[in-house]
Amino acid sequence: AFVFGLFPSTRDFRFVVAACLLVVVLVLIALFDRAIVGFASDLLRGFDALGEELVTAIVVGVRGATVALLVGGLAVGVGTRRWRAAGTVVLAAAAGALLFGLVERWSDERRPAIVELDDVAGPLSSDGALTTVGLAAAAAALAAAAPWLPRRYRRIGWTLLVVATLLRFVAAPGSGLPAVAVLSGWTAGALVLVVLGGPLRRPTQPAVASGLESVGLA
Repeated sequence: AFVFGLFPSTRDFRFVVAACLLVVVLVLIALFDRAIVGFASDLLRGFDALGEELVTAIVVGVRGATVALLVGGLAVGVGTRRWRAAGTVVLAAAAGALLFGLVERWSDERRPAIVELDDVAGPLSSDGALTTVGLAAAAAALAAAAPWLPRRYRRIGWTLLVVATLLRFVAAPGSGLPAVAVLSGWTAGALVLVVLGGPLRRPTQPAVASGLESVGLA
């Protein structure tokens, strides 16, 4: 209760948490980049047992679903004239990509990709698709769109993003950049929400009073 009381709203608290995690990860990468990347590469080495075709199919499915969710959500926002939501998401995506561009040089360790993808689906199966910059933009967009999204869609979006991040490490040259990208996007998206605001999920006092009156309570 004391910690939450230090911040005017949960949005401020989320931004502080995201920024602190980003700083911690950057410090760890600066100090132990080679050890961290090597450990993660060894930990995920079992993915090569799945075979090139199966991993490629999983990558294509996750990337396609992630792109469809982001583009579809933006299209729905524009189609329903939710200009504030659409503008917030676009600004957050740009801010996430910009912030990641400023901090990506902290990690320079590279390991060979664990699985080489089969280039059967063009861009979706390329190791250059959904780059770390794309991950940062996607994370920022999801973080900024949270106030307008139902809980189910927020969970689906973050699940897809986490899996896409994991697959990025497996199917592209290994580094700490995917984790930095997601945290950069989360931080930027949370900051945009703090600055621009969003719809409140908490009921107002008149709404609570109206609800009580509707069931016969003064």
